[in-house]
Amino acid sequence: MKSSQQELSNRGYLEKDIISSNSATREELFTQLTNFEPVQRSLAARELGNRFILVDGTAEVLLEHLILEKKLYTRLEICQALAKGDALTVYAMIPYLNTIGNSQYRSIAEAKTSKKKSYPLPRGIVARTLGNMGAFAADILLENLKQKEYAAEMIEGLGYLTYNKPELQTQENYERAKGYYELYKEDLLFVWKFVIFSSAFPYTYTEPTLTEIGRQFSEEAIQQELKRTVVVCKRH
Repeated sequence: MKSSQQELSNRGYLEKDIISSNSATREELFTQLTNFEPVQRSLAARELGNRFILVDGTAEVLLEHLILEKKLYTRLEICQALAKGDALTVYAMIPYLNTIGNSQYRSIAEAKTSKKKSYPLPRGIVARTLGNMGAFAADILLENLKQKEYAAEMIEGLGYLTYNKPELQTQENYERAKGYYELYKEDLLFVWKFVIFSSAFPYTYTEPTLTEIGRQFSEEAIQQELKRTVVVCKRH
């Protein structure tokens, strides 16, 4: 059943062409993020993304509000604002990978293979947002996979970014990420997500590593994801 306009507004929905008068200051928009009306919060997030996301401190405020925000479309507006950011925005987002949202898989026991025939949308909202940023973000994420506590979520976002940016689908990038698979292979959830990540690259780059993983790991989730990933890799 289609939602009414009022129902959409109550969830923070804004038409794509709606913008404010551009007269509000950044501090006024920060205040507007706490407005009782979800649409007003959405409008504030959109304006901050359009006008102030590259100003130091804006990303951090948006991220703090993303933790608290409950309305779907307002959350999406905040994420779209963050996706317009720069390298400093990426660095600001990394510590939030494990703290915002509760849909992320936390163990291999929870992991379920996607039925999608392309790269699956990251479950974590911050990983998903990183995956919607510009190609410049890939190098930062590859470098910061060394932060093990964020690595599983980070590689999910990196894979989504890579899948959607063909210029990132290089053997060099795959080999850089593979180094972290070697480092973290005792973490079965990371191994599973690394297999998903591999589906962003051509099979000629991934075949030896995927074959090795297939021999080393008998877990059902990993074996099922290997089957899906090989099919996607071969489509590149």
